[in-house]
Amino acid sequence: MKRSFKQVVLGLSMVLLSYSGRIVAEDIPVTIKVTILEPVCTVTDLAGNNRTEVDFETVSVTAVNNTAAIRDLNMKVTCDGVAPSGKTLKIQVSAVSGGTITYAGQQVLGTSLSGLGIRLTDTTGQVIPPGLWTALSGVIIPSGSLSAQVKLKAALVSDTVNTLKGGSFTSSASVVMAYQ
Repeated sequence: MKRSFKQVVLGLSMVLLSYSGRIVAEDIPVTIKVTILEPVCTVTDLAGNNRTEVDFETVSVTAVNNTAAIRDLNMKVTCDGVAPSGKTLKIQVSAVSGGTITYAGQQVLGTSLSGLGIRLTDTTGQVIPPGLWTALSGVIIPSGSLSAQVKLKAALVSDTVNTLKGGSFTSSASVVMAYQ
């Protein structure tokens, strides 16, 4: 008996269908590991250098704690991603040399001149205490950009101006900015 091509194909199809009905599906556990990274921010001077300086030049002892002893500290922050939802750009300043001293009940950066400190403030006058994460006021990274200028003020301060000795001084600090 001669079978037609259609009959052979139909027969093979039935055999395949009967086998496919016997395939058993199993649940296979899948593990997915993800590390979500916050944007990394880099702080530089306005020209992109990794070091910035504040030169107080010559300041008389009597100018300490007054506007004559305040200088601009301008930096640039560049982040490798946009601000995460609900996060704020914060700054942490840590003393590298000079340590910290207390001025008017608050910690400020110390200097190599005993009793003399440097108080950092943002554009609203909010003090940025060393060692603490502080929300930055007045720094907004515009939409479509990943960098902004950070404008701070550095003021020479002392609780002991009447006994403060004149002389040159140094102080250094590290600055970190991040979304938190």
